[in-house]
Amino acid sequence: MRIVGVGGDDTEEAMRAFVDRHGVGTITQVVDDGSVRERFGVVGQPVWVFLDAETGRTETVFALDERAVAERLDALRG
Repeated sequence: MRIVGVGGDDTEEAMRAFVDRHGVGTITQVVDDGSVRERFGVVGQPVWVFLDAETGRTETVFALDERAVAERLDALRG
């Protein structure tokens, strides 16, 4: 399983400040020109996109709290 952070509608500098502030520097981060958000139908934040690399199936889920994210990740780890 891989987690990838995608910065929102802001500058790369702002994204890096967010990463530093929230201590998520060990997660791969992507600077998005808008194409990633468009590809997965992201129209707001916070959002999680769960992508199955084997099947290509995606699920876009808005506004999960920390507990719900942890449960989802645990289920994916199976």
